[in-house]
Amino acid sequence: MSCTAHLFGIRYDQHHWHRSFVDSETARLTEHDMWGRAIESQHVVCHTRMVCAHCGEKGAFVECICDKQKADCCAFRLEGLNRLSEARV
Repeated sequence: MSCTAHLFGIRYDQHHWHRSFVDSETARLTEHDMWGRAIESQHVVCHTRMVCAHCGEKGAFVECICDKQKADCCAFRLEGLNRLSEARV
């Protein structure tokens, strides 16, 4: 199915984008509180890509970042990691 329409010689793209999980990584950061004390924290960066549900065209890369506790509960990330591990086996 094509997501491209032409009207009066002008091309219109009408994609139906959804996020597709690519990979994630953990980053350790040192933040400072208001008194100057160093606080270690872990954040997770998820790399995703927008993909059209109808034609499969790939769009922009999108990244999201959250703390480790929230990432461990994120259904989107866990599902993506499961798919990646199954594909590698």
